[in-house]
Amino acid sequence: MSNRKHSKNLVDGPFQAASRSMLRGVGFETADFSKPLVGIASTWSKVTPCNMHINELADLVESSIDASGCKGVLFNTITVSDGISMGTQGMKFSLVSREVIADSIETVVGCLGYDGVIAIGGCDKNMPGALMGLARLNRPSIFIYGGSIRPSSINTDYVTVSEKVGEYAKGDITEDELIAIEKVSVVGPGSCGGMYTANTMASSIEALGMSLPGSSSQDAVSNDKKVDCQNAGEAIKHLLDLDLKPSDIMTKKAFENWRETTKEERLALLEKFDEIYKRRWDEMVEAQSKEMGAPLDFASETHTKMGADICRNNIEILKDFNFEHQFDPKSNNHIRYEPIGVCGLITPWNYPMNQIILKVIPALAAGCTMILKPSEIAPVSAVLFAEMIDEAGFPAGVFNLVNGNGEVVGNHMSGHPDIDMISFTGSTRAGKLIQKNAADTIKKVTLELGGKGGNIVFADSYPNAVRDGVRNIMSNSGQSCDAPTRMLVEKPIYERAVKEAVDEANKIKVDLASKKGDHIGPVVSKVQYDKVVNLINEGIKEGATLAAGGPDLPNGLNKGYFVKPTIFSDVNNDMKIARTEIFGPVLSIIPFETEEEAIAITNDTSYGLGNYLQTEDKEKAKRVARKVRAGTVYINGQATDTGMPFGGYKQSGNGREGGVWGFTEFLEVKAITGWN
Repeated sequence: MSNRKHSKNLVDGPFQAASRSMLRGVGFETADFSKPLVGIASTWSKVTPCNMHINELADLVESSIDASGCKGVLFNTITVSDGISMGTQGMKFSLVSREVIADSIETVVGCLGYDGVIAIGGCDKNMPGALMGLARLNRPSIFIYGGSIRPSSINTDYVTVSEKVGEYAKGDITEDELIAIEKVSVVGPGSCGGMYTANTMASSIEALGMSLPGSSSQDAVSNDKKVDCQNAGEAIKHLLDLDLKPSDIMTKKAFENWRETTKEERLALLEKFDEIYKRRWDEMVEAQSKEMGAPLDFASETHTKMGADICRNNIEILKDFNFEHQFDPKSNNHIRYEPIGVCGLITPWNYPMNQIILKVIPALAAGCTMILKPSEIAPVSAVLFAEMIDEAGFPAGVFNLVNGNGEVVGNHMSGHPDIDMISFTGSTRAGKLIQKNAADTIKKVTLELGGKGGNIVFADSYPNAVRDGVRNIMSNSGQSCDAPTRMLVEKPIYERAVKEAVDEANKIKVDLASKKGDHIGPVVSKVQYDKVVNLINEGIKEGATLAAGGPDLPNGLNKGYFVKPTIFSDVNNDMKIARTEIFGPVLSIIPFETEEEAIAITNDTSYGLGNYLQTEDKEKAKRVARKVRAGTVYINGQATDTGMPFGGYKQSGNGREGGVWGFTEFLEVKAITGWN
């Protein structure tokens, strides 16, 4: 099959001499006329920093095309910037610009007979515009993302300036302070930092298979971006030789080939991933520490280790799992387990790697393909995870990473007819929206949602039960869905328990995440900080006794999202602090008189994720454990083993993660008669 399907009509034969003369005028040599012609659609302009460097990237792409045995030809498109025109009449041109960009690419490529196209874009106008043009032309094509801008020397960017405009509008800063940030925040080339629209679109385009792996996660001025451009020539030559077009790549079938692999093939790749994960352990620790404020030791010993343990557990499950078996020795009926299909996986920020691996690894083991949307608050570890998946050698299209916010990306995923299952971990509010959005397509939805765990401390509990309960709630800065945030204490030991809780809370250090040692770090964001502080103030207003901590910053820390380990006593279960998932280092202590009252208070919540109980009476422990309504019950501080099921009752969700229970969530069960 010719890889010159279009250019030959313009340059072959004596009657095209005039055409060739024009091309010689722009630098063509005789040998170039027998090569596939590849158009390079550059969106270079000095309209916006997003595109001001793309001419340099285009030159690298042209050189790589020429080196591959093809001939590259550069041309330009227009671009506009919402970042500049926001709030003005200029926004009238925003959406239409995408069509103009798409039309311009189609026009040049169609008119001049280019056999393939490489488009380079750097903003949320020319990126979708370019992809539209490539899709409509349907010739071998690659999209290259121009890359993200690096933050300024004081760690600010365009988004920072937008936030400061809001602070100025509220009167929190002066105009001079606003201008000072404006002057230093956008430095150098590249698209808006963070998971803004350009980076989200870049991730989507890569997930669709139209970019080289890793293109969406590279800085504009990085060596990785240069390498991305240098690899483009060989890649487009490969596509031309195969005549592989966008319509061949962006298909549902491309996502489904993985299901036909054998158990042994999947095991080999998972084992390889396991090796890579362990080798890049320190990178993962650093990523999780920086993105969500977990102290380094905790990020290693808890966050990263949990991911490793879960991965290993799923490898062992896959080794032993029988995907087909006879229904009964006396029957000719047969049972077969098949991958459910394309899975949309949406993960939270509080345990980034634990939650990603809890979903991705069993889905891969089951033979499913997937799109992962990590939290926009903690996307860095997910990008690193994607690099590991790629390094392990999983086929393109099996695992796809799309960054962005839940309202846009999550909403699109949950409602998409080609996604067969949604697995979501996050807030109950978001879970309800996802389930509603998925209803029209009748897809499977598993939800791991919020919690308001009750910790029943009986008078006959072991000596350190209260102190251990305080340490548990404060772990991860209180940002755990199954944290024992309500401590129910039997009245004979209530006063002693409060004193112990206060003493233990005051011992817990709060410090920078970058430091090693036994301490807690900040909460994840200003939004979360404001929520926690507001609820602490609400508890004071409701009449609960502030026994330790409070809304002020810890001693020695005059900035940042740090919250003191906070203890409220004299709480009743009707108070807001006893019913709301605070997701911060805040404990409410509630007295009770009888076993029945303790059970009633514990169950008097819309949640049912994790409950705890402390008693040295084994029979009482078993009796109470059976009666409290939660997916997990922790007795006397005993942790769950790796591979145990995890999930909730009531509004804490449905379905289970972990072990064989989490693995089989990604499988359909097929009954077949007349097998023998």
